[in-house]
Amino acid sequence: MICGQLELIDLIRQANQTSPELEEYRQLAKKGHSAWEVKDGLLVRQGKLVVPASFEGRYLRTELIKEAHSTIVTAHPGQTKTRKLLSARYYWKGLIQDVDQYVANCHACRASTTPRDKTPGLLRPLPVPLRP
Repeated sequence: MICGQLELIDLIRQANQTSPELEEYRQLAKKGHSAWEVKDGLLVRQGKLVVPASFEGRYLRTELIKEAHSTIVTAHPGQTKTRKLLSARYYWKGLIQDVDQYVANCHACRASTTPRDKTPGLLRPLPVPLRP
């Protein structure tokens, strides 16, 4: 499992450096835009590594969310904790929505979560009116 995580991190670093999807943001960093900068050849926004959507046929963002949400160490945290885990180090536009959708569709989370709404009671018939 550790080998897979290191491979994913190396892939994200390589994608960050070479992805044409991030070229617009690299230009902003070169112009001195306050939020964007290039550190050690990596594009960062406000100190967080920018993750492109895909690279070499792999969906990096989905794999990153899966690693943060489904590992033994984190044990399927909810939406808020998964967001905090990812947003502390990584950035991409729509991160919150992507995490929320992934967690909402997580089979293990859906199977283990008990519904919190009030259970419906027995149906009661309406009283019959005495006249029309």
